[in-house]
Amino acid sequence: INYRTDKLYYTMYVNTGSSARVPSLSQQLIRITAPIPADIQQNIKSEQKQMSEIGLSVSAPDKKSPLFLFRNLSLSLFSYQYQNKIRLIPYAGGIHHLFDNHQKASNRGYEASVEIAIFRDYLSLNLSSARFYFSDPLAFPLKPSAKETAILRYRAGILKGEFICFRESEKLGLIAAPDAGFSKLTFSEVKIDNY
Repeated sequence: INYRTDKLYYTMYVNTGSSARVPSLSQQLIRITAPIPADIQQNIKSEQKQMSEIGLSVSAPDKKSPLFLFRNLSLSLFSYQYQNKIRLIPYAGGIHHLFDNHQKASNRGYEASVEIAIFRDYLSLNLSSARFYFSDPLAFPLKPSAKETAILRYRAGILKGEFICFRESEKLGLIAAPDAGFSKLTFSEVKIDNY
C-alpha cells in the first residue's frame, strides 16, 4: 500500500505464507565422509517454515533544508515458525560442517532504522536497531539476539568522512566431535567504533 502527501511518502506491506527447504545433496553426503557423533540424528528432514511480516516505511522527498531534514523511517515486525529447522554445526578437527534438524523453533522480532540530514546535508545520521527473540538460541547457531548501528557522515568541501558505531550481542553455537558429541560455544558481545 502506497500513500503520498506533499511532504511524506508512506509504504506499508504485509506478507504471510509458508515455504519448505529440502536438504541438499552435499548436506546428506557429508555424513558419509565425516564420522557422526552418537547423539546426532542419522537422516535430515525437510524444513517447514511459516512466516508473517508487517512493515512500514516513511520517507521525505529529497529537498534541501536549512537545518534539519527527515529522510527515512522504516519498521518491520516479523514472526517465523519452523518445523525440523535445518541448522549448521561446525565439525571439530576438520573443514566439514554437519547439519541436523531442530524439531520446533521460532524467531520473532523487529528491525528499525531512521535517517536524518543536518545542516543542508553537511551531516547525516543513520540509526538502526534489530531484536530477535529465539525460542531456543541453539536452533539459530551464531545468530545474535540484538544489533545496533550508528553512522554519522560529514561533508565539508572536498573532505568527507564517517563515524561508525556497531554493537552485536553475544552468540551461542554448537560444535560437533566424533567422541564427545555436541559442545556449546559462547561468543562474546562485539563492539566496534570506527572513525
